[in-house]
Amino acid sequence: MAKFEVHWVRWVDAEAEAEWKHFSKIDMEVIPVETVGIVVKENDEMLVLGLSFDPTNNEYNGLFYIPKGMVLSRSVVLQVD
Repeated sequence: MAKFEVHWVRWVDAEAEAEWKHFSKIDMEVIPVETVGIVVKENDEMLVLGLSFDPTNNEYNGLFYIPKGMVLSRSVVLQVD
């Protein structure tokens, strides 16, 4: 079995809207989100989490690409050796 870690990550996601909105109705609130996933790859700038792993083909599915500057906190939920 592959070695991997599952992390719980609290981070700030970017948001986009595709509609006309009056200036007075534009909300500037930052809402943190939380994602739990397998740490697939990471470097100084980016964290990639996967939701599923296929050990037969060494493939991941459901990838989240999270810029590290957006991460507020993270913790290890599970380690598999």
